[in-house]
Amino acid sequence: MPHKISILFCLVLLQSLLWSQTTINFDDPAKWTAGSVALGSYAVNHVYADGLFRATGGPALRQTTTAQDGFPGAFGTYAWRLKDEATVDWRMTISSGGVDDFNVKVRRWDSSPSPNYNLEYSIDGGTNWVFVSLIDNASLGNSSAWTTFTGQIESSVNNVLIRIKANGATERIMVDDFTWTSYAAPTPEIVVQSSFVPFYTVALTPSPAQTYTISATHLTENLAISVPQGFEVSTDGGVNYSSSASLIPVQDGSVSATQMSLRLTGAAEGSFSGNVSHSSAGAQTISIPVSGEVSHPTSGYATDLFFSEYVEGNSFRKALEIFNGTGEAVDLAVYSIKKQTNGVGDWGSELTLSGTLPDNDVYVIAYTSGSSGDYIVEDYVDLYTSSYALSFNGNDAVRLYKNGVPIDQIGIENQVADWGKDVTLVRNPDISSPSLVYQLSDWIVYPMDEFYLGSHNFNNNPPGIVAPTVQTTNLQGAPANTSISLNWTPGNGEKRIVVMNTVNSFSAPVNGVDPIANPVYSGAGEQVIYNSATVYIEGEEVNSVYIQGLNPNTVYWFRAYEANGTGSSVVYMTATATGNPVSATTANNQYTGYYTSVSGIGASLKSSLHSLLRTTHTTQYSYDALWTQLKYTDEDPSNNDNIIEIYTGWSVPKSHNGAGTTEWNREHTWSKSHGDFGETRPAGTDLHHMRPCDATVNSSKSNKDFDLGGNLYIDGSPYPGYPSDTGNYTTSTTWEPRDADKGDVARMIMYMAVRYEGTDTSYNLELVDYVDSSPDYEPYYGKLSTLLQWHASDPPDAWEARRNDRIHERQGNRNPFVDHPEYAQMIWTPVPQQAASVSQTSFMATWSVPISATAYYLQVSADSLFGSYLNGYSNLFVGTTTSRTISGLAPGTRYFWRLRSFFVDGYSMYSPLGRVQTTSPEPVATTASIQVSGTNVELAITAVSGASSYKIYASDEPYGEYLEVTSQGTFNSATTWQIPLGDRPRRFYKVMAIR
Repeated sequence: MPHKISILFCLVLLQSLLWSQTTINFDDPAKWTAGSVALGSYAVNHVYADGLFRATGGPALRQTTTAQDGFPGAFGTYAWRLKDEATVDWRMTISSGGVDDFNVKVRRWDSSPSPNYNLEYSIDGGTNWVFVSLIDNASLGNSSAWTTFTGQIESSVNNVLIRIKANGATERIMVDDFTWTSYAAPTPEIVVQSSFVPFYTVALTPSPAQTYTISATHLTENLAISVPQGFEVSTDGGVNYSSSASLIPVQDGSVSATQMSLRLTGAAEGSFSGNVSHSSAGAQTISIPVSGEVSHPTSGYATDLFFSEYVEGNSFRKALEIFNGTGEAVDLAVYSIKKQTNGVGDWGSELTLSGTLPDNDVYVIAYTSGSSGDYIVEDYVDLYTSSYALSFNGNDAVRLYKNGVPIDQIGIENQVADWGKDVTLVRNPDISSPSLVYQLSDWIVYPMDEFYLGSHNFNNNPPGIVAPTVQTTNLQGAPANTSISLNWTPGNGEKRIVVMNTVNSFSAPVNGVDPIANPVYSGAGEQVIYNSATVYIEGEEVNSVYIQGLNPNTVYWFRAYEANGTGSSVVYMTATATGNPVSATTANNQYTGYYTSVSGIGASLKSSLHSLLRTTHTTQYSYDALWTQLKYTDEDPSNNDNIIEIYTGWSVPKSHNGAGTTEWNREHTWSKSHGDFGETRPAGTDLHHMRPCDATVNSSKSNKDFDLGGNLYIDGSPYPGYPSDTGNYTTSTTWEPRDADKGDVARMIMYMAVRYEGTDTSYNLELVDYVDSSPDYEPYYGKLSTLLQWHASDPPDAWEARRNDRIHERQGNRNPFVDHPEYAQMIWTPVPQQAASVSQTSFMATWSVPISATAYYLQVSADSLFGSYLNGYSNLFVGTTTSRTISGLAPGTRYFWRLRSFFVDGYSMYSPLGRVQTTSPEPVATTASIQVSGTNVELAITAVSGASSYKIYASDEPYGEYLEVTSQGTFNSATTWQIPLGDRPRRFYKVMAIR
């Protein structure tokens, strides 16, 4: 038995060393300090201090082993006994590097049935307390046995407070043996889940990507990923690749499971291998070996199997055709097919293939369900299946996999809208490689139920690819401070490259060389920034590239070349064309370059802005595409999985969209009935006024005008976690958004009124100063005066600026009232111009003519803050005149004036300030006679006609500096001035008349 005891002691000692565990048993009498009374009596200021530990409070006393009423005393020699009072607050302070967890023993003092205490802790000095356990009769097991209560804190703060606090009426308890484990910072950890197979591609073509997952916990710095030469990695699902990447941990140091994409760049031929490294400070570096081969393109053969035909016919008439043009028979056992259902979620419903596919042959798979008349029944079908992989319906993208790695794709991933409904798609004969980038230009489109299954026309040795005959034209750059959005009109090539430089000097591209593009500029020299056919985003044609990494106030040149063919077969057209090449200059300050062409005031400014917004509105989306675009433009900066809803500010998951009561849908801030443009582009899908909105809130807002007042809108189905009180107010015809959205709404509505002027649309949207503005679908919106006041009271913030940037990136144009809030004043208020006829006592205030106003009101003040006004000019009605003479002013004084428009029922905000200074009186020299009169020198001044006063100047030398001494003497009359003689032996005087 003693031997066992010693082993147990060693184990406990080892545990203490490993976890830095400390137990205080209150048994050392030297560490007890009595408070205001003896330790055996109740007090609130007894103390037990043991190194970094201190216990005090109460009312409590030191209890010995002495029993009472048949119940034992302390657990050891001493313990605490807390009094049966509602004021008990006994606490412990641990001032040492934090606490992981703790426990304390508690028991009832006697058979009293109802102790009632809270066990709590605080890590902010007692400001806030965290509940741990309730110490009551039930938690003590209805007995007076010692019960251990445990808490977990996991905090590194130096002063942790733990207390037992009475929770109302209570009975006495005993406290003993307090134990805590010191805080130990968790070790950063990186977890990588991967299963790579060797990569393969041909030169100048990136390999199919392989994915793996990375996560981390307790990081103190970013997680860095680096890849060996020849490889590149993507953190955003394969949209952007680079030779290194970085993942930023959230506040607790964790990185949630992130899917990474890895591929060979294909930039050079040869064998490539090495380790993908994942590292962060303090964490063990995780290295994953990878290898791959980039071979020379083999003329005349396909690089791998690929889809050659897609059939989405009537009823269950659905089929896929796979073509082998590799030059040899292929074992299908390593290939499979998966689909993405309705453009959402994971790739699933896997169909594994089998058998051997000879060279220059096809493998046809037909979907079967129902009777044979509902599906394709032909001799060329190799496999009939009811697998869901073949149950596509026009919006289900389909992939071909090899060894579990995707290599070819039909359709648009993550798009709910139809892209391939009721059609047959046949791969172009010159396509020789599978591709995960679906481009409609790679396919020939046939009507529903027109089939070409059973064989594939493969142009395996294209005779003499020729250059295109129509070059890219009309390159246009929309510059910002360090970036330029470039768009163009494509020629007739299969694709094109765009090259940039800091000078108008370009080397013609070489046929047979297909460069890799990078839209982030290196800083100098020629660089290919784009190499692709026309891109389709949610089925919409986009011919643009967003270039970053530029210097402010710098001229950049761009040139585009149409091309046919790919890889070593690519052939370029090198001729120049209209708007090709072209230059663009970045701005001195962010966004100012975008507005270089803007000028004017009132109607001319509105017209100038309209022209800019219309011509830079380069991408116009379909209504279905907005589901995807709004997830980007209105993304929650604090949670990338969520969007922020208009009118409520609720942050809800991006995926929670639709028509359900708590789901978000697409709100037309400028209601589509106000102009009857519906859901058609451009106005019906313009991102600048399209916002995610709670479905029931959107329904309640309906097509109402914006104005103050009404009843508080209480939403009956708020998103979980949010209150029903939305902060919006409504009447039968008006909607007042919550304060945080007022300015945002105003600027969206003002944008629409400027963007749509009837030049490229049948409707001309205008703001009016009344509500119920469009009973018969008129293109009007109100209330103008209210919206202008909201614009002034709720200026643009960082969220709104970020949204404007993202729309500029996706749509091409900007909201000018976000970038330049003053444009609203310059359009809708009279803007002060240069004052005219300025004199000592008057001036003529002038101003421009705004749009829409029925009258102007003028204010004039000598105070730039307009704390006071000139008499009669606090709010003077001046009709629609453009000037006013203000008289009765003081000479040499600065005055300010401003105006505001009156529309139909309300005012605009105030205009910018006008400033003027009245002229000062001009002095005129005159003569005077001088004499000594008693102890004074007296000047008799020669009067000047029209003079209002005289100033006296003196000098001790006739040709010295004359200083004004008017105030040193006195005027006995208007033209008689005298001054004491003083002790000067002589003095010279000059007199100036002021008029």
